[in-house]
Amino acid sequence: MVYFILFMTGASFGSFLLCFAERYSLGESILIGRSHCPSCGHVLGISDLIPVFSYIMHKGRCRYCHRKIDIRYLLSEVLGGCLFLAVFYHHKVHNMDCFYAMAVGCILMGLSMTDLLTYEIPDRFHVMLITLWLIKHTILQEEILFLPFLLGKALSGLILSFYLFFLTFVLSKIRHAEMMGGGDIKLFFSVGLYLGFYRGMSCLFLSCVFGLFAMLVTKRKNIPFGPCISLSFLLLLLAKC
Repeated sequence: MVYFILFMTGASFGSFLLCFAERYSLGESILIGRSHCPSCGHVLGISDLIPVFSYIMHKGRCRYCHRKIDIRYLLSEVLGGCLFLAVFYHHKVHNMDCFYAMAVGCILMGLSMTDLLTYEIPDRFHVMLITLWLIKHTILQEEILFLPFLLGKALSGLILSFYLFFLTFVLSKIRHAEMMGGGDIKLFFSVGLYLGFYRGMSCLFLSCVFGLFAMLVTKRKNIPFGPCISLSFLLLLLAKC
């Protein structure tokens, strides 16, 4: 029962994050307006908003206009549910790190969806990641010598970001095309905060592997790099705990 509740909670977050990403791509506010069918615009009822089950019950179609609903809605819910289950299995619910990792996972999932739709990572996601890290290491008082610890982690983030900026600048000049966006470079500051320099370099390597794999599968030369960084980031974060 606990696993079912966790899965449904994660699926709800996955649905919300996709809704945010879509509304952000359209310039709409997530706080204004109720959920509606993307095809006919009909406001959705309670039975249409049950994560995963609504999609299956209605056979992937809108209950009102009967048009097919994009499978990304189902995938976002399943991904959110699996994220919560994976984190819970790794930490167990009594560990505070469980909720911390779930929050980080949601932020990374949100920025990945937004990057997939817009090729942009809004600054609010970077702010949330940094704020969450500061809360963990100040309010929870995990580090006794916090200032040296903060400076060391911040330096790791700055070095990683600068290294990636320099590498992107050089490659862009060689290929005469933009290689990576500013949001990806900013994201590596948070990578440095959470993982440190050496694990951050591992994250960069793993992100490139995922990126190359995605390019081979999709047969596209340009892909959003945020999801690749986020997946590597989360895997290494869980492996560390």
